[in-house]
This record gives sequence, structure tokens and C-alpha cells, in this order.
Amino acid sequence: MARIIGVEIPGEKRIDVALRYIYGIGPSNATVILDARPAREYEAGPIAGAISIPVDELQQRLRQLLRDKDYVAYCRGPYCVYADRAVEVLVRSGRRARRLVEGFPEWRAAGLPVARGAAATAAMPRQPRRRRRATPRVARRSS
Repeated sequence: MARIIGVEIPGEKRIDVALRYIYGIGPSNATVILDARPAREYEAGPIAGAISIPVDELQQRLRQLLRDKDYVAYCRGPYCVYADRAVEVLVRSGRRARRLVEGFPEWRAAGLPVARGAAATAAMPRQPRRRRRATPRVARRSS
């Protein structure tokens, strides 16, 4: 049984995923690559096909993430805790999640695909719109 920051994952022996594995599968119908870094870092360039949900927003945005997918979270590198925290939140919510051993700098240094500009922001999942409360209109009296 593996442990991630105090969370036990029954049946899991390996919780980390290497760059070559992610590059081999890429984002697919079954696997979602999740960028747990702050939004500004994501906008500067994410792994191609990754979605951005900063770890501080993840708990509130779990409804956007399907339960039948496998998630691979990444952040700044092996010593960054954003991906660890993202995996913890995902696992506690009943989703399958792993951490990318390396981070974005190692991905880019390896010459692997990186999204830029509009392609990066297009992959960001939209936050659900908050419904505005209808305010009662006050009828104006004509003079």
C-alpha cells in the first residue's frame, strides 16, 4: 500500500509517473494531465494538452473533473508540493491520481511538447458561472 502525504491508497504500489510514460500516452480520453501550478505559470507555458487547476482551487472545482478518468498531476519539479497536494485531493475525492516525478522545467528541457499562447489558455477548464440573483424591478411611476 502506498502513502501520499498521509493518504493511503489501497492496492497502489507506485504513485509516481515518469516523463517518458506521460509523453508516451499524452492526454487521452482516459488520462488527464493536470497542471497544479498557479494560473500565471500555466499561462506562460504548460505541457501540451494539460488542463490548469491550481491546487488552491482544486477542492472547489472537483465537479469539473470526471471520476472515470486517470489524473496525472505535475508542478514545478520533484521538490514542489503542488502536485502532491493535488493528488491527495483527487484521491480523497475518489479519483485515480498519480504525480509526475519530474516537473514542467524537466519536461521543457527534454524538448517535449509545450503549449504556448492561445493554445495554453484554451485548454483551461472554465469555471462554472455563478447564477446572479434576480433583483426585483421596481416599477417607476410616471409623473
